[in-house]
Amino acid sequence: MRLCVRIAILVAIGSCWLCAQAQRVKVKPEVSGYEGQEVTMQCTFADANQDTKLTQNSWAKMSADGEKETVAVYNPQFGANYPLPSFQNRIKFRVQEKYPRDATLIISPLKIGDEGTYVCEFATYPHGNEEEEVKLDVLVKPTNDAKAVPVDAGESMVTVATCISANGKPASEITWRSELEGNYTNTEETGADGKITVTSWYKVVPTSKVNGMKIACEVRHKTTGSPETFPVHLSVQYPPEVRIQGYDDNWYRNRKDVQLTCEADANPPVTKYEWKLLDRTFPPSVTVGGVNEEVLHVEQVDDDLNATFICQATNALGIGDTKLKVFVRDSPVPDSTVKTGGIIGGIIAAIVVLAVLVTAILIWKRQQKNKTFGKDEEFDNPPNYKPPPPQRKVEDTDLDEKTPAEESIPLRTTYFETSTVEDPTYTEGSKNYDAPNDFEEEDDLKVTLPTQDDYREQVNPIYNNLSYPLHDDKESFVSEAMYV
Repeated sequence: MRLCVRIAILVAIGSCWLCAQAQRVKVKPEVSGYEGQEVTMQCTFADANQDTKLTQNSWAKMSADGEKETVAVYNPQFGANYPLPSFQNRIKFRVQEKYPRDATLIISPLKIGDEGTYVCEFATYPHGNEEEEVKLDVLVKPTNDAKAVPVDAGESMVTVATCISANGKPASEITWRSELEGNYTNTEETGADGKITVTSWYKVVPTSKVNGMKIACEVRHKTTGSPETFPVHLSVQYPPEVRIQGYDDNWYRNRKDVQLTCEADANPPVTKYEWKLLDRTFPPSVTVGGVNEEVLHVEQVDDDLNATFICQATNALGIGDTKLKVFVRDSPVPDSTVKTGGIIGGIIAAIVVLAVLVTAILIWKRQQKNKTFGKDEEFDNPPNYKPPPPQRKVEDTDLDEKTPAEESIPLRTTYFETSTVEDPTYTEGSKNYDAPNDFEEEDDLKVTLPTQDDYREQVNPIYNNLSYPLHDDKESFVSEAMYV
């Protein structure tokens, strides 16, 4: 049991040592280059202490059956050697030194047959040989093209376009861009030289509507950064599809100079047009002209043209025709253009009137709003006018001329000090009130009071004693006292 454990440990240690030794050969695992150009395959020996003796380095190519074929050898004693004839004058070591640690190999010009797996190997002492593999890909830019395949119209799906990416390496990827309900299939073919040709067939049901439609072939390849696009215009051949133009449904007796035109969609183009009447021949007033006799001209309309017109168009695939029933009227139909113009004019006029009314209403509302705003400002702000001063009331000095209902009182009363002493002139139950003796009459300042005021003075005589003395300022005045 212990022996088995020791053996396993030794095997593990040996494997780790071999891995560590193998890792000293440094390469770039995958390298690619273009045909006809130069490619470099790097290979170096990494020895930190440089205590390993290198006796030789070499490159070998793996054959299809897994055998190594030496393509380059460098020996410090004998120099470089390139044994394979196919690599003569196209291969060399980048560095050639005594005991070199750089075995980088250069191939130029690169050929398609150079593609494959290579082994870089160092012979060391005392550890033996150490090696690593490098995969070389040779890139070849293909030749691309796309074209339409002319087909006849039908009901089955057929190939209408092809796209070819020829002699490329690796194989190209082909797709289609189209709005049609079609599909495509791709095939690959590898030549003797290893180059690959990819062909794509686009299929769709061919109808007259498909004719002239544009689709696009997109080719993607490793040698190009972005897809290459090739537009294709489809070509579907079909018999003429005919129509008659120019009839306005207003043919009336004696109308002059009217014409019909026969038009057709066809692939290939129409070579001939022919006009007929269904059950009669054309009258002398009808003539046919145009490059392919596609125009029918009538000098004057009569009842003989009240019939069915037939136009036939011919191309390489067949004949197409169409019919038109013409009705000859007694009098012309009113011009629909005038009616239409009147309707349009009425609509425009209505729109203009409506716009004017809306504008007027908006202006009126704005003015009313401004007026209301102005009135609000008048109430909010102080009045902008000055009220007139109250007029001075003149007191009449002639007491004898007063009417019984009037009494003369001074405009301004004498000021006195309030006192608790009762007025001797006023007794309880007296009906009349006599003015105080100290009242000073003024000749110029008298006022005649109404009967109601006189009554107020008699009922409230005490307010006379509360009157204020007259000021000397002749220009001053006071209003009457208010009695409550």
